[in-house]
Amino acid sequence: MGHVTRTARGLPGWRSLRWKVAALVTMASCAVALAVGVLVHRSTLERSMSIGEGRALTELASTVETHRRAADGTRAGEPDPVLIPSPLLQQVRATGRTGTWYDDRKPDIPWMWAAEPVGDQVVAVQIDMGTELRSRQALDRHIVMAALAALGVVVPSAVLAAELPGRRLRRVARTARRIADGDLDARTGEGGRGGDEITEISATVDSMADSLRERLLSEQRFTADVAHELRTPLMGLVTSAELLPEGEATELVRDRVRVLRALVEDLLWSGWPPPRAGDAWP
Repeated sequence: MGHVTRTARGLPGWRSLRWKVAALVTMASCAVALAVGVLVHRSTLERSMSIGEGRALTELASTVETHRRAADGTRAGEPDPVLIPSPLLQQVRATGRTGTWYDDRKPDIPWMWAAEPVGDQVVAVQIDMGTELRSRQALDRHIVMAALAALGVVVPSAVLAAELPGRRLRRVARTARRIADGDLDARTGEGGRGGDEITEISATVDSMADSLRERLLSEQRFTADVAHELRTPLMGLVTSAELLPEGEATELVRDRVRVLRALVEDLLWSGWPPPRAGDAWP
């Protein structure tokens, strides 16, 4: 209970609005950074693959031309057919057209292959894609570092931005507690500034305090009026009781009159406005 009371009275805990806003901003920022990072990575990967295929096809065209011009019919400069990756070899032989294949069987040494059937043989070339791979890895690291740096700026800024409405809400809560404790002159002090939901809540709390104060004053005035109206007949009753002959019944009547007089006196002195000097009992 002590922890809950301290938190409610101005020491924001992890469930406060400030940390909820910070968590929401963090999740939104992470989602945006992830989406942007994935898009940039895919775009860079596609561009790298396109450049690698272009280089491989250019190299392949030169190799095929050299092969065709060779007078002895041997292949000049192309890899041994046994070294051509089987998926690419099957693709080229099945389609009879030029094909490309990205070889990432060794993640640290990727290759871009291009092959073309020439007669009953398959001419192929391979292009080293290690430079492009390292460029993409460096870009990924830079994206992650930039995202972390952005979060380092955005999250504290969100916490600071959420502090102002949180402070205003705590002020409204303190005012409501003062009103609940009986201080009907307490006001939030928000006035008409802001024009947001907190201003509306503050105006409602202030209006509630005004309404409670007016109702309490009305009840006090009513109580005072009733007490003043009862004074005259009560004074006559007191005087009459004093004139009764002594006896057990007279004493009982006087005791009841004193009780009634005390009740009316309490009503009178609890009313509003305060009784004047002439209102004192004789």
